[in-house]
Amino acid sequence: MNPTSFRFSLAALRAAATGFALAAMIWAASPPSSAQEKKARPVTFEIKPAPLTEDREERALPGPVGGACVGGGGRFIVLTIPAERKIAVFDVNEAKIVKNIAIEDDAPSVAASLDKLVVAGGGKIDRYSLDTFEKEGSVKLPAGQTGAVLLMGSATRGPLVGLVDGVPGFLDPNTLKPAKGYAIDIGKREKLTEGVARISADGRVVTTYNPHSSPQGHHAYVRTGTLYKKLTPDNHDVSGHFFPGPEGRFFYSAVGVLNAAGKPVGKKGAYGDGSKYSLPAAEGEGFFLRIDVPGFPHGDKKKMGKVYLHATGDDRPLGELTGVQPPSGLNHWGREKFGVDKHFFLVPSAQLLVVLPESLDKLILHRIDLDKLLATAEYDYLVVASRPPRDAVANTVYTYEPVVKSKKGGVKLKLESGPKGMKIEDGRLTWTVPAPLAGREVDVSVGVSDAAGREVFHTFKLDVRAK
Repeated sequence: MNPTSFRFSLAALRAAATGFALAAMIWAASPPSSAQEKKARPVTFEIKPAPLTEDREERALPGPVGGACVGGGGRFIVLTIPAERKIAVFDVNEAKIVKNIAIEDDAPSVAASLDKLVVAGGGKIDRYSLDTFEKEGSVKLPAGQTGAVLLMGSATRGPLVGLVDGVPGFLDPNTLKPAKGYAIDIGKREKLTEGVARISADGRVVTTYNPHSSPQGHHAYVRTGTLYKKLTPDNHDVSGHFFPGPEGRFFYSAVGVLNAAGKPVGKKGAYGDGSKYSLPAAEGEGFFLRIDVPGFPHGDKKKMGKVYLHATGDDRPLGELTGVQPPSGLNHWGREKFGVDKHFFLVPSAQLLVVLPESLDKLILHRIDLDKLLATAEYDYLVVASRPPRDAVANTVYTYEPVVKSKKGGVKLKLESGPKGMKIEDGRLTWTVPAPLAGREVDVSVGVSDAAGREVFHTFKLDVRAK
């Protein structure tokens, strides 16, 4: 089972919107032990520049990859190795595989949060720590059900979205208990669909599409509070893959980038124009990748495309990433056997692009010198190049100083929205965190402008915890 390709019933999604079908099925089969209920201490991982000695290096894998996901807010790339019944964990800070985890299933589904790895297969769901890589808990799936499809934001602490036989539910990955209150509003009169789904790193946006139908049914489900509401872009504005950016502010497709409202950003590609083929980063939404794909719409299996790095929201490239080879045969419909976004993991904070080639048996690491690319850019740019600390601890002062890159300079920050008492002074955001908010999530939006008159919005969520 590919962890991001599955059959799901939109009618079942609607039916489960006010219930917790997955959770109920799991708990009926196997309630958790007291040890499994225990929450581990929250962990936040720092991302540092990858320690490469060359601009291009390779890392061998134990075998061909079957599926992949990102965890630790972009620090870890989790790879399933079906033939070996292993999960390999790649750490961008170490630029190597740091752990091989033995599993009991050769076709698991995996999802990772900021500090947890969850694996479905072999008739159960297991939870591991991304700090120690130790198994922390396990629950059984219903009798006869060997696996489930899992989705979880890599920069969040949940919820875990799971599908068993197409029926969704929400679990708290820290306890494997039901995450109460979450629901997906998918509308009425939907039919059984076969599709591909992704979730944004911040967990706010889930996207789905069907590569084998026409129209392809591109849908986004955007969460406000605990409810995911449906957003459907015009089918003339999107084609092929449909992936959310890490912060859910943009969507990436075979014909270009769309904004949060589902409208094109810049010039679109076309049925015979593969020059706008776009992919999100694995961490942060300051940059994205674009591939100039030859032989559109079917793709040319004998020719390689060219890969470019862009500042998010800008149609013009910062530069070509020479030496980076995309898979051959990329096409207009997103019908690749292995999800194209699982071939590319751009982690700007690590100055690293990790490429999983078509052979699926190794990782190719490319050093990305963002400062050099920005310095040589021929046009004005404005990019937020940092990510805030995720945790805000009650009765302490939370501080964050955004790192902003601007060709013209004159950067100004303005707090557009945030919790009471939060402020920005001299380029630094501060907030004395009130104890009553412990256990809640707060939304923050910072407006960023420069001397060229450009403006971007830096949006993020904070987890408020007691200690």
